[in-house]
Amino acid sequence: MTFSQRRSLHEEAAQWYEANFKADQDPNYPVLAHHWSRAEIADKAIDNMDKAGEQSLQRGAYREAIQFLTQSYELSQEHGIRNETRQLARWKLDLGIANLKIGNLDGSRENLEASLQIFNRQLPDKVPEIQKGLKQQSGRQFLHRIMPFMFLGSVKDQNTREEFLIAARAYEHLGQLFYHANDPLSNLYTSVNVLNLAEQVGPSPQLTRAYGQLTLTTMIMNRKRLSNIFSRLAIKSMNDSTPLTDRAMTNEFVAIAWSGIGRWAEANRLSVEAMQISEQIGDHRRWNENMSMTALTLYPQGEVKESLALREKLHLAGLRDNDIQIQGWALLEQAEIALHQERFDDALKLIQTAVELGPVIGRPEEIWLYGMLGSAHLHLGNIESARETAMEAYNRLSKAPPTAFYVMEGYACTVEVLLTLWLEDEEGADQAVARDALDHFSRFAAVFPIGKPRVSLWRGTIDWHEGNQKEALNHWRKGVEEAQRLGMLYEAGLLQYELGRHLPQTGERQRHLQQAKMAFVRFEANGRLESSNELIAAMG
Repeated sequence: MTFSQRRSLHEEAAQWYEANFKADQDPNYPVLAHHWSRAEIADKAIDNMDKAGEQSLQRGAYREAIQFLTQSYELSQEHGIRNETRQLARWKLDLGIANLKIGNLDGSRENLEASLQIFNRQLPDKVPEIQKGLKQQSGRQFLHRIMPFMFLGSVKDQNTREEFLIAARAYEHLGQLFYHANDPLSNLYTSVNVLNLAEQVGPSPQLTRAYGQLTLTTMIMNRKRLSNIFSRLAIKSMNDSTPLTDRAMTNEFVAIAWSGIGRWAEANRLSVEAMQISEQIGDHRRWNENMSMTALTLYPQGEVKESLALREKLHLAGLRDNDIQIQGWALLEQAEIALHQERFDDALKLIQTAVELGPVIGRPEEIWLYGMLGSAHLHLGNIESARETAMEAYNRLSKAPPTAFYVMEGYACTVEVLLTLWLEDEEGADQAVARDALDHFSRFAAVFPIGKPRVSLWRGTIDWHEGNQKEALNHWRKGVEEAQRLGMLYEAGLLQYELGRHLPQTGERQRHLQQAKMAFVRFEANGRLESSNELIAAMG
């Protein structure tokens, strides 16, 4: 069969599909894209590749989406057709989103910035330029707030509205990149851009997501009152007409922000709903992200077995989807529980498996990984390895502000290792570094109050070591109150155990030991449980 004959057959096949499935072409876009491209009818091939790519993006088949969208873009460039500004920007936007979802952060940023550049929007990359741009965007937002009648919904031209929404989505996903890169200033700059653009368009799913994104961004910037305002706006703006994908994304933003301040039950409700929505629309990546969030919100409340089961399930999902970033999260989340349960060999294996995945995790996750790795080595008696890995974590946490609540254990373990080496007078220990690590952990806790109980634990430990017993007991008592207020049962148990160890023979001591014992039973921390029982028995 000649090439011309094969081309004619592909054209006839495409025409047959179009004629016989007029009512519902959605399932056939990939097939139509294939036949029209082989028939060398570029315009129709591009149209169907574009639709197939959008479909794949919506259902979370991101590698497939990249394939279709890349082919569509390249074919348009080759034939010089479909080169309208908004179409080109939309291709680059969708490629940026898809690459972000598979963990290709460099490829994502390149495409997202290209999408903005098509509209002559440049992303500043130097701190003074970012600060200048943020000042300008904040000024515009101030005007939106005091004169909403002049700005909200002010853009009426349909082409301009489309341009603003494309640019807003590009800024939104760049903000997610900066979140993972531990760059809160750039994150805030992009988030305010999203809000300003979306508000000028007026009520839309993009505006709902903008409120959700600002809920998280302002929380990271330690502007909790603003974060509460934006969370209320985000939830209020959602209704029955809000597309499911936008509802799931907004839920996720708000759930992350609320988790950092210990609103576990509310965050859990949002993440469970986002999981259900993601399963309904077939978005595997967002389902995985919210399964992770669900597991993280269950654990502090004492739902240990359910949380661990979800973390194990998350790892299997990451393997199924070939999503290395999800695999890394799942392994570190399981290692966190293993450390609490004093299964140090298991924790070490899980963390080492995460290390072997390569450099696919963000900067906050590196603190998480190296901090917990140091703790595992410490408890296994590998003192030099503990010191080296804790210093890897310290070198990272000391150079960037905290942006992710879920890496708290990395900060806490780094402090644990460095303080323990100092207090036990190990060779190479550095008191100044240990104290500085604790100061950085305190800054983490100022942004994410869930860190306060563990900070109190280590402040009290230092005070007791230095002979300041009254101050130590006050730190531990304050920590217990904070942990109970935040609903963090394991943290309360750790502090009550210290009070039970150090208080004189009183009813308060007995009460704290009994409550610590209950916490350790619930979290299966068998070593600490045994120590608690021994102390209770010694009291008679």
